[in-house]
Amino acid sequence: MADLEISNQSLLKINQMLETTVRQQAKQVASFKQKMMTIPNDDEQKKRETDQLLLQHQILLENEDDWEKDEQFNRLRRMTESLIEEAQKALDYRVEIGARVLSSSSNS
Repeated sequence: MADLEISNQSLLKINQMLETTVRQQAKQVASFKQKMMTIPNDDEQKKRETDQLLLQHQILLENEDDWEKDEQFNRLRRMTESLIEEAQKALDYRVEIGARVLSSSSNS
């Protein structure tokens, strides 16, 4: 009879441990489900990234149009382009110097 009580108590303790484990796992599953609901899936994330890139591109184009309308910017751009052209011409220009070698002996 005592053996049955010990076995019964052991089974109750094991059952209590298992129930605690099940509750912990249920909490973890609920937590994971909630996290999954807050994380967008790949398609949604890619769409958001694409939309963001398109918006940035549109803003850049609008800013570029604003720069094109700015007189001072255009004047400075033309000056810079002119300086670049002159520098390129200077790099392309080759000078050939005619020289003769003088010797220490004279031919007189």
